[in-house]
Amino acid sequence: MCLANFWHWSDSEKMAWLCEHGGYVLTDRLPVHGSSLADLDEARCLAYFNSINQAAGSVAQDGRPEASALTAWLLNRDLLRQESRGLVCTIAGLALFGKQPSRRLPQAAFRVAVYPGAEKAIGAALDKDLSDPFVGLGPRDGPEHLHPLPHRIVDLLQPHISREALDGMQRVRRWDYPEAAIRELVVNAFAHRDWTRGTDIEISVYCDRMEVVSPGALPNGMTIEKLKAGQRVPRNHYIINVLRDHGLMEHQGMGIRQTVIPAMLKNNGVEPDFEATEDHFKVTLPKASAP
Repeated sequence: MCLANFWHWSDSEKMAWLCEHGGYVLTDRLPVHGSSLADLDEARCLAYFNSINQAAGSVAQDGRPEASALTAWLLNRDLLRQESRGLVCTIAGLALFGKQPSRRLPQAAFRVAVYPGAEKAIGAALDKDLSDPFVGLGPRDGPEHLHPLPHRIVDLLQPHISREALDGMQRVRRWDYPEAAIRELVVNAFAHRDWTRGTDIEISVYCDRMEVVSPGALPNGMTIEKLKAGQRVPRNHYIINVLRDHGLMEHQGMGIRQTVIPAMLKNNGVEPDFEATEDHFKVTLPKASAP
C-alpha cells in the first residue's frame, strides 16, 4: 500500500495501519476473521506445548494434554483469541501454526521464483507460492514437509543456486549465496514484516543476485545504519517469542550484523545491499564470482 492512497483504503486497512505505526496495538496478536481452532496444525501445536512445558513437568505421560488445557495455553500465549463468535486464530498463531495460513491470511504466503535473466520475466525456472506452517516438526533429516519453512525454502532453491565441484579428490557443494544468510533473511523477513500490508514476502533469484523483500517499512526509528550496527527494534513480539523458542532466531535483531554480513563477506567477498522504503525492506545478495 502506498501512503499517497491512504484515503482510498478501507476503514479496516486504515485502522490497522494507524495501530501498527502508532504503536497502539501489537498487530501479530490481532484476530484473523473467519479462522478457528481447526485452522491450526494440531501436531505442531502439541509439539510446541510439550517442549515449553517439559521442564515444568506438566506434560501428560502420553504427551497429549487435555484439549481444554491446550486451548487455554494457546489463548494465554496469544496464538488464539476468544471473540464473541468463538475461538479465532491470531495473526501470530495462524502464520506460525496454520495448516494453510494464506487461506485465511493471504499475506502469509512466500513467493519463491528463479529467473534466467536480470529481471522478472516469463519462463521462470521456478515460480512457487508456499503456504505452510512456518515452524517445523521433527528432525532436520526427517520428511521434507515437516521441516521449518526457512529450511524448505533453502532446499527448494538448492538446485538453482548451488552445484557440486571438485576440491582436490573430494566433491563439495559450492553455493552462490551462503545457506546461513538465506535462512536468516527468510526468518527476519517473516519476523519483522508489517502484517497490515496485504502482500506476501518475495524471494527472487536472478542471474546476478538474490533478493528478499519483506512488506512494510522498517519499525519506527529504525534505519539501515542502525540495523547493520545491531540495534534492536522488534515489531511482532508474539511471533518472535515462538521463533526463539524453536531455535529459529538465535540473535533477536542481530541476525544481519552477526550472520548475514559475515557469511556474505566470507562466501561472496561483498556485503549485501539494503533498501528501505515506506512499502518494503529489501536485501540484495550479489552472486558469488565463479572460482
